[in-house]
Amino acid sequence: MLKRLVLGLLIILPRLGISQCDLSFLPEEIIADSTIFVEGKNYKGYIFPVDYHGFILDKSSNSVWLTKSQIKDIEEIFIEQHNDVLKNDQRVSRELKYKNDVEKQYRNYYRQYLGFKCENGDLCAKILLLNRSGKGRKYSECFDKVMVMGHGEFYEKNQRLFIVNISKSKLILP
Repeated sequence: MLKRLVLGLLIILPRLGISQCDLSFLPEEIIADSTIFVEGKNYKGYIFPVDYHGFILDKSSNSVWLTKSQIKDIEEIFIEQHNDVLKNDQRVSRELKYKNDVEKQYRNYYRQYLGFKCENGDLCAKILLLNRSGKGRKYSECFDKVMVMGHGEFYEKNQRLFIVNISKSKLILP
C-alpha cells in the first residue's frame, strides 16, 4: 500500500508543479493584482485594471477600467467587423482572412481586455485572444495576471491581438 502511495505521489507531484503559475521571474509592474472575470454567450476573459500597462500598453497611455457593458460592445464590434478587417489587410495570411462563423471560431479563445484613451481622446481597448483548447491550457496559466504577447509557433497559430475603438465602434488590426 505504501509503495503505491509513493509511486502515485511521484507521478502526480511533478504534474502539479507544471500547472502552477510562477510569476517570481517577472517584474512586479507587469503583474495585475486585480482583474475582473467576464463571461458572455461565446466569450470568457479578464478585464485588466486601470493602473495596468504591462508590455502591451505604453506607460504614457491613460489606461481606463472597462465595464462589462463595454466588453459586450467590444465583442459585438469584434464579431461584426472581424472578416472585413482581416480581408482588407495585406499582412494577414489567406487562411486567417475569412471565418464562416466568427463566434464559433473564437469561442475557445480566452480574452484579455485593457482599456485606454487613444491619442485623439477616443475610448479604445486592446483585446488579446489566446486559444485555450488542447495544448493552449498550459500556455495560459497566468492569463488572469499578465497580459503579454507570446513568441514562437504555438503563439503564432493561437494568439490574436486587436484594438477596438469603442467611441467609433471600429475594429483595428495593429
